Amino acid sequence: MPMENFKTLSQLNNYLQRLVDSKLGGKKFWLKAEISNINFHRSGHTYLDFVEQKDGRIVAKSRAMIWKTEISNIKQNLGDDFNNILTKGKEILCQVSVSFHPEYGMGISIFQVDLSFSIGELEKRRLEALKKLKEQNLLETNKQRSLPLVIQKIAIIAAEGSSGYEDLLKQLDNNQYGFYFKHQLFNASVQGKSAIGEIVSQLTLLSNSDFEAIILIRGGGSKLDLEAFDSFEVSKAIAVNKKPVITGIGHETDVSVADIVANTHLKTPSAVGSFIVERASRYKSHIETTYQAISKRYQVKLEKENKFVKLTLTNVRNTAINYTQLKRGKLHQEGNRIVRLTKTRITENQQTLAASVESIKHFYKTKLSTDLNELMVTSQKIFATAKSRVSEQKSRSNEYVLSFIAAKNAFIERRLSFIHREEVKLINIHPDRILKRGFSVVRKGNNAITETTKLIEGDLLEIELYRRKIYAQFLNEEPEWKKLKELLTKKPQKS
Repeated sequence: MPMENFKTLSQLNNYLQRLVDSKLGGKKFWLKAEISNINFHRSGHTYLDFVEQKDGRIVAKSRAMIWKTEISNIKQNLGDDFNNILTKGKEILCQVSVSFHPEYGMGISIFQVDLSFSIGELEKRRLEALKKLKEQNLLETNKQRSLPLVIQKIAIIAAEGSSGYEDLLKQLDNNQYGFYFKHQLFNASVQGKSAIGEIVSQLTLLSNSDFEAIILIRGGGSKLDLEAFDSFEVSKAIAVNKKPVITGIGHETDVSVADIVANTHLKTPSAVGSFIVERASRYKSHIETTYQAISKRYQVKLEKENKFVKLTLTNVRNTAINYTQLKRGKLHQEGNRIVRLTKTRITENQQTLAASVESIKHFYKTKLSTDLNELMVTSQKIFATAKSRVSEQKSRSNEYVLSFIAAKNAFIERRLSFIHREEVKLINIHPDRILKRGFSVVRKGNNAITETTKLIEGDLLEIELYRRKIYAQFLNEEPEWKKLKELLTKKPQKS
């Protein structure tokens, strides 16, 4: 090969420079590429490595940079989303120009970054996540988890030290009612590359815990800060979680996919805290109202029975007095009548006797003596009869009075005994009295367990005792020890 038939590297690069300048020199166009690496240099310039991948394989690579003079304009245009867009692993749409330097090679200069492209990509991933969740019937799954009337044991997934976490604690720990809530923080990043993995990990961990609810919160931020909460991975972990999940993502206008699949979603962490506190307050008010209603009903019934007893006593007393007075009057009238009749008959008999004596005294002296004796006997019998009648009437009157007094006392005793039994019933049916005697209420979620309640292994049960609650996990309705007992007590068969 002749020595004169070759080119130097500088000649080649100068040729490439002229070629690039003639085709692309000074021209700006839009380029879509993925950032594989980025370096914010202390000089103020920003250096990036671009890649293009297809089927998991890199098909193109190039270097790019943002000059110090352009970086401030880009920051102003992107606002709070600057760090979310210009980060490793993000695909961006940027306005660039291309140059070729013989010494440094090809360079790509970036002048603008399209915010709407990044937001559009986020919305695209959001819609894809919603579609997959709908296909797997997961949109309403967590909403079917029952929230306790009073949420007392709370797991909080948040970034430790974040403003959203502090706002939530202010609502829970400094509430105006003095309620105490047991809560525990499970630290996780809520934005950035590690956010999705950390949030999913904590949700999976808490699914089988003894917490009553899980709160997932973050503070305010830009729309692109919601990327983790629009992801399919985080949303599915919420949907399939065995615990009800409450979200407070911190956006007044935007609703994330995590909000859509959550059991309950509120705008801010403060709103989540207020929701839990007010839920407990409503339950307390319901209990107090119920107690007051029972107490009022008891007082009304007691007053009614007392009035009835007093009225009954008055009626019995008045009836006894009136009946006694009536009988006494009749008895007095009967005695006077008997006396008058007796006197009349005596007078009549005396007159008859005198006339008889005058007519026969001369002829029947002996008979006169006999008749006189008979008259004395008859007179004594008449007086004895009158006295016996009077005594008999007095005895009957006393019996009537005693009978009414006994009936009155027996009636009063029965009414007092009835009132006492009713009062004992009211006291015994009070919930605290029933629980204090050793009874308990077993609930699954918000519902008390009855003979028709279906239980499956692993269900979390709440057992309410007197002034305490116990939480247990359901195993079996017929424990193994019962089967063992039947086996031991079974009589052996004769061979």
